[in-house]
Amino acid sequence: MSSLPVDRFVEIGLEWFHPTDPGPQAEVLHTRLAPLWSSAGGRHGLVINAGWVVDIITEWSGDPAQPLPFRSRRLAHWHDATYADLQALIAALRARAPRPDVAIGIMVVGWGNFVWPPDTRIYDFDSHWYDRHPELYPHARSMVGMPDLDPRVPLLADDHRYAAFPDGIEAGTLFPAFLGAQWGELAGSLDLDVIHLRDACFGPMVYSRIGPTGTSAPDDLEEIRSWTTAVSSLFRAVKDAAPDALVFGYSSAISAVAERRVGLVDLEQVVADGGIDVWIDQSWGGAWQDWWDHHWKGWTFQVANLLVHAAILAAGNRRRRPDAAPCVHYNLIETWDSWEPWDTLHRTPGKLRWGIWALSHAALLTDDGPQVVGGSYISWANYRDGRLMSEQDVAFVAGHLDAAQRSATALEAVHGPTAVFDGDALELLEQRSASGNHSEWLDDQVAMLMKFALPVLSVAAPGTVDDRVDGTVHAAPRRVADTDAPTLVAARADVLPDGFAARVGIVADGPRRAADFVDGHAVGHPDLPDAEVVHLPEHQPVTADAADELAYDSAAGPLVVRAGATTWWQPPDWSAPPQPLLPRSQLGTAAVHAVAARTLARQVAAAGGNHADPVALHEPVTWHLWRSAGTVHVLVGNLESGWLGDARHPRRVRIVLDAEGLGLDPDTAYQLSPATPDDGDPVPGAGLAFVVDVPPEGCRMLHLAEVPA
Repeated sequence: MSSLPVDRFVEIGLEWFHPTDPGPQAEVLHTRLAPLWSSAGGRHGLVINAGWVVDIITEWSGDPAQPLPFRSRRLAHWHDATYADLQALIAALRARAPRPDVAIGIMVVGWGNFVWPPDTRIYDFDSHWYDRHPELYPHARSMVGMPDLDPRVPLLADDHRYAAFPDGIEAGTLFPAFLGAQWGELAGSLDLDVIHLRDACFGPMVYSRIGPTGTSAPDDLEEIRSWTTAVSSLFRAVKDAAPDALVFGYSSAISAVAERRVGLVDLEQVVADGGIDVWIDQSWGGAWQDWWDHHWKGWTFQVANLLVHAAILAAGNRRRRPDAAPCVHYNLIETWDSWEPWDTLHRTPGKLRWGIWALSHAALLTDDGPQVVGGSYISWANYRDGRLMSEQDVAFVAGHLDAAQRSATALEAVHGPTAVFDGDALELLEQRSASGNHSEWLDDQVAMLMKFALPVLSVAAPGTVDDRVDGTVHAAPRRVADTDAPTLVAARADVLPDGFAARVGIVADGPRRAADFVDGHAVGHPDLPDAEVVHLPEHQPVTADAADELAYDSAAGPLVVRAGATTWWQPPDWSAPPQPLLPRSQLGTAAVHAVAARTLARQVAAAGGNHADPVALHEPVTWHLWRSAGTVHVLVGNLESGWLGDARHPRRVRIVLDAEGLGLDPDTAYQLSPATPDDGDPVPGAGLAFVVDVPPEGCRMLHLAEVPA
């Protein structure tokens, strides 16, 4: 079996190891994890969590006999160990690796300390560095309330001995220069190949939509640009200090659009500058959705975030410094946690399997065909009680990941509607009103649409949409192609492109209104509630007398309006953006999203495209469709939890495929055949319509095949 052209990295906590005699443990680890790496033909390696905070780098004096700077109870067996002991572990891991090109690195977070929750202290990482330089951490914006790094702040002087600054730090030294120099010294001394700059290293917007200036950007464009400049300098300094080592960045787990609009950091510019080699989407859908109840960061949201990041990375790579290789995009494949109690691998393996397939096939549409992620970051190898992934665990993850990536590397087309991301539109919105809410959150909108059987699994830049997709989804765009193709546009009505309001049959009606809860109801959907509450962001009311269809109405005016194949909607938005949870009070109802999804799907159906029948509001189902290696694949998921839907009950969805668009013979009898015995029996078709039953908390991976004679 040939190797897959992908990278694979596995994360493990230093607490799993012992500082004495590391050889046998290194042997056990490599033997156990070998199947995760054996099929990866790209870069592969191990990333060690050496105490979370930056002390492993900042405290390095250059003396191998220096004690390691750990204060956590979980690392008590390393408290008397030295940097020389850590170097010996790294050497043992390298010597016993099955391949000589194994990469070994460390990860650090950007928080000053990591002590959370305050009472139970799952994380108990105090920091010597933070004790000396609290001025560097003036914010506590993130969900966990940790002191957030501000790399723009000049450091105060200190006379502590550092490897790169043996006489101490002069007042006014900037943190990027300091950390870069220290990392260069440490990487050389310990023989490290990777640094993973993790949570809060990419700005203080982490896990919820609240950034350095609150829940919106300031209108001061200089202030906004200063954050991108500082973060870019941090990655550039680290890269320049050890040019042969890889520098990994890490998403916020929340909207990619919000990372720029609220987090104030432009990923495209950071990538263009060349200091970042790998971008990891921290796509732990199961941990967020099925343990922490952070449904805003659940499965469909992580797929949507990954899609928008793919478009941003591609734009950044086009502007990349000529001496830098392209920044590679990774998904994150979760298992269990080495610190927290959740365990997706064993508690909801069906959802994990869905995630492996969906995250592997989420594609950027380009003139050269669909492009998928270039690698996977597998987290974690060890559980909080000291267990290592079992042979069966490794076989489950490696088997499904190999199969998914084999399909993804042979990807020919992704069907269903595509999301259209326009980074220049965000620039224009910032210039117009940086602090405003224009309903530009494309990834959040797409994530909610997916839940109601709208199969969005691709993203494209304006003007590069593949003609095989079944429509497009936009958010506050600069322009929308004037075509007869099914089109859905989310935006505040007063920021729509010129001519679009007339095209869809809406007219502004009065002054813009502030965010509020309003009464609303679906029109023409008798299965949906007659009266409900909707939370709208700031919005421009409209009338829709010239439209063909008013699909959702409210006390604030029409919210979903269609004319021809084009639909406009004013989507709801979070009532409490700093809140990481997604209780009903965040949106009031999901019916507006369901109506928007149904309206676009109905236009796709009218055009003869691939679509699903409407699903009940309380019975969401995801499905996606692609062709790889000449075969049409259908992935169906039963994912939701909480008030949005209870995946503990089975689901059913009727899917209708497009014979012409898929190149099928309409006179041939087809069925959906299971990929594995876990996917059940073949699903017979009535023509090209298939009724698929999905098990509780599970998925079905099916492919289209002729019915055996």
